[in-house]
Order: sequence, then C-alpha cells, then structure tokens
Amino acid sequence: MKADLRPTAGLLAGLLLLLSQGCAGAPAWLQIQSRPAMTTSAEAYRAKARALESEGEWRRALFTWRVAAHLVTEQDPATTEAVADLEQRIADTVKTRYQEGVEHFQKGDHALALQSFLAVLHLDPDYKNARYYLKTRLPKAEHATYRVQRGDSFTKIANDIYKDVSKAYVLAYFNDMDPHRPLLIGTLLVLPRLETQQLLPRRDLLTLLDQARRALQQNRYHEAIAITDRINEQSPGNVQAQRMADTAHLAIARSLIAQKKYTAALTRLQQVSADHSRRNRTIAEVRRLMSRETTEQQLHSAQRHLDRGEFAEAIAISRGILDEAPNHRAARGIFEAAHYGLGRRHLELGDEIGAIEALRMLDKNYQDTAQLLNQAQARRNARAETHYREGVMHFLQEELEMAIAAWKKCLTLNPQHPKARQDIDNAKRLLEKWQRLGQEQ
Repeated sequence: MKADLRPTAGLLAGLLLLLSQGCAGAPAWLQIQSRPAMTTSAEAYRAKARALESEGEWRRALFTWRVAAHLVTEQDPATTEAVADLEQRIADTVKTRYQEGVEHFQKGDHALALQSFLAVLHLDPDYKNARYYLKTRLPKAEHATYRVQRGDSFTKIANDIYKDVSKAYVLAYFNDMDPHRPLLIGTLLVLPRLETQQLLPRRDLLTLLDQARRALQQNRYHEAIAITDRINEQSPGNVQAQRMADTAHLAIARSLIAQKKYTAALTRLQQVSADHSRRNRTIAEVRRLMSRETTEQQLHSAQRHLDRGEFAEAIAISRGILDEAPNHRAARGIFEAAHYGLGRRHLELGDEIGAIEALRMLDKNYQDTAQLLNQAQARRNARAETHYREGVMHFLQEELEMAIAAWKKCLTLNPQHPKARQDIDNAKRLLEKWQRLGQEQ
C-alpha cells in the first residue's frame, strides 16, 4: 500500500483545484474537505488528519494525510510515515473484520456477518472477498429501486433516501459502481435496506464511549465489549472503541489463562486487534502453556468437540497436534472426521461452496468423500445454470441490469461457465448504448 509521496506540479495543482472548487457528484465528506483555500498549510491538514483518526474516520484521515504529504515542498518523513502507518492499520483491520465476518457466517449468524462485511467495505470499498459474501452467500432481502435523474449523485440520493450522505459509499457498493464517477441519467439503482439504528449521532457515540470507559474501569469487561460492539456496528473503525475492546478482551483472556482454559483464551485473543502490542506476546504465552499439556488431554478435548458436532474447534485442536507431530494417527483421525462432518453439514444446509472447501481437505477415498464432492459440485453447477437461465429470461424481457446480475451470480458459482461472461459483456454494451440514446433524447 505504500506510495511515493513526493509532490509533482500536476498532481499538486489538481489537488489544490479540487480542494478550492469542490467536485460535483463526489461524496459529502470530500466536498466538505474541498473548501479550504489554496493557502491552507500542510500542518492544518496534518492536524485535521490526526483529529479524524482519533474519531475513527480512517478513510477520511488517510485522504487528508495524503493531501498534507503533497502540500509539503520537501520530503517530510513524519507525514510519509503517518500515511504508511494508517494504510497498514486499515489493511490489518480490514483483514480482521473480514475474518470475523467469515466466522459469523460459518456459525449461521448472518446479521453479525453482514455487519462485519459492511465494516470491511467502509474501510476498503473494493475488498473483493467481502463483496463476494455480501453479493452471493448472504441471504438477500428485496430492495427498492431508483432511476437516476438529472443532477443526481450518490451523495444526493443518499441524503434524499437515507437522510445521511455517508451512506453514499454503501449505495455505490450495492450497485457495483465507482462512488466518485458521475451517474448516467436513466441508470437503475438498487436501494439497500439500511436500518435507522445504524445511524449514530455524535452525541450518542460520545455517550457510549463514556459508558464503555466506566465499565472497563470497574472491571465489567463483558459489558464494555457489548458497548464497543454496538459502537463498531454503527461507527466501524472507531479507534477509541477498538482500544477499549482490546483491553477488555485481553483482561478476559488473562482470566481464562489463570483457569487453564487455553483454547477459550486463544479464541478470545483472536478478537484483539492484530496491531496491539500485547496480543502476539500473550498468544505465544498461551501456546507455550498449551504445549505443556499432554497430547492425550488435547485429544480428549478434540474428541469431545467432535462428538458435540463442534467441528471447527475439533479441527483447530487436532491441527495443533499435527503441526507438532504430523504422523499422529489419532489426531489425524479426528482432523479428517471433523472435516468430513463439516462438509456434510454444509451440504445439508445447501452451502455447496463451504462443503467443497471442507471436503477438499480429505483424501477422496475417505468414506464417501468422492461421492459427496461430486454431489456438491453438481449442485453448485446446477445453481449456476439456474442463475444463467434467469439471466436469459431477464435479457429477453429487456431487463438488462437484472440479466447482468443473474449472470454474475452464475460466474461466482461456476467461473468456467461457457456463456455467462460473454453474455455479460454483450448486455453491458447494449445497456451503455441505451443509456447514451436516453441522454441524447
């Protein structure tokens, strides 16, 4: 993510013009930052960037740091380092929140998975894996639509529909469009359902932060986490909330370590931010303590999880044993049985992709793994073909946006589909032609 921050005449002129005149159709926060006069100093932008970071507005802060970097006349190591540091923190947070979303999805908690994936896209709107889950694997709700009119932008539509200009990026995401590019008149947009409780006024945010701080001071760690979770759901990336949550998770992990509940402690530590100074040290400590337990105790724990149908836990423990002793037969047996059980469960729930991922960890000769894999792949291809036929139906009815969406679902399930990709290209060209004709009229 690191970039050469040395200013060039063209880029600096462009930035100053953008900041002095504004940009039609750009997000509201960009329009607001466009107002400082050309005489604004780099230090003013550095101060603004630091303030935005403290409020958890990392994307806006990163943009402001980059402006500051281009305004300086000489190399500024401190600003360059600040840009690189924030880029890395955003990347680490995106990775952590994405993994949380996957775990919630695997546990069947689609509401929490949705929140995690949206938090990822709040920080990185182009994160393809989060888009994949939201577009393909999470259950869909029916959404209203809106046809673009003259003078519309994502910011204007977000303000008109949701009364919140910050929802412009969500609106752009749901329509696979660049939020910074002008909208074509006549374009049909999907309007996602956004619950009103997602909109958190600043005064409410400060109140919740204060409540979390008091709970933390009084060692009410679970309560503090519940409050910070609420903040993160409605204000993703808030630095203060994340740091308090990290402190609470670490305190709970220490308590679990004292009780020799090492697996639970590791699970808790995974919820601490990847960049926290104590996270990796504590994880290493727990692993050292776990290594002192006998292999038989770990096997007993893994078997107990397997018997309960807690396949992910059984896999985690047996994999740990196999990392140390790759030829351990009992651990290998639990590892394979857990993957087999997980694959069957995904298949029974209609999650063919999850089933394929689990079953591919096994030798095809393990029980009826080969048969289950063939069944999962056949179902996946059948679902892909269903989406393809839906796309053809929409195309024949001249519903090009819906046809393209259906064919994209087809390709997600079967990237090698012989016709879907070509049909998408044809539909896009036809749609662009229609839109140009609409503008000319």
